[in-house]
Amino acid sequence: MMIEISDWQPIETAPKDGTFIIAGENFCRVDDNDKEYPPDKMIVRWIRDGWVCFGMIVRSFEPTHWMPCPKLPIEVADD
Repeated sequence: MMIEISDWQPIETAPKDGTFIIAGENFCRVDDNDKEYPPDKMIVRWIRDGWVCFGMIVRSFEPTHWMPCPKLPIEVADD
């Protein structure tokens, strides 16, 4: 499934209540040869003063956009 830029929301609208989100940065990253690169993405949540990934504040990651994490698949027990 291809994720379109329109699926992403500005980071200013992201929840800051500890909810995990998918955050992305550098959506228009282009090198010196005009080659486009995919955005950096990370699953994070806001805690106190910053975006946290795996319990560590991510200082080098400055997200510009976000989207909700997808729901996990649920196993259905056979009757």
